[in-house]
Amino acid sequence: MAGMYAVYHGADGLKRIAIRIHVLTATLNQALENLGYKQCNEHFFDTLLIDLSQHTNTSGLRVRRVAELEQINLRYFDNEDLIGISIDETCTLDDVARIVNVFAEADNQDAPELTPAKRHFRKHYTATPSF
Repeated sequence: MAGMYAVYHGADGLKRIAIRIHVLTATLNQALENLGYKQCNEHFFDTLLIDLSQHTNTSGLRVRRVAELEQINLRYFDNEDLIGISIDETCTLDDVARIVNVFAEADNQDAPELTPAKRHFRKHYTATPSF
């Protein structure tokens, strides 16, 4: 399935999709950091791990309640202070804004204005002849 997805979209299509996903994820990361949330992954592509254990104004349970009211699915771990967020090709900047709003509301803050992050890709991963 993944192979056919790659063949269907081609090298340029996959690169466009990957860049868009990563830019949305980096934008989300910046906004959550601006709200005072700690993101655990030094390096990331499409998934963030938010640690609320040191956050004094909210909790994982509070974020979960707000997200569920907004019908936003996040990844909850047994440790209630960790929340995973994954972005895929179906997500938009509006979806990212909705996620940011959840975290802002859970902490009784106003959501920051979103500024799309810069992309950081340099390597060509799809340079094989099948593309």
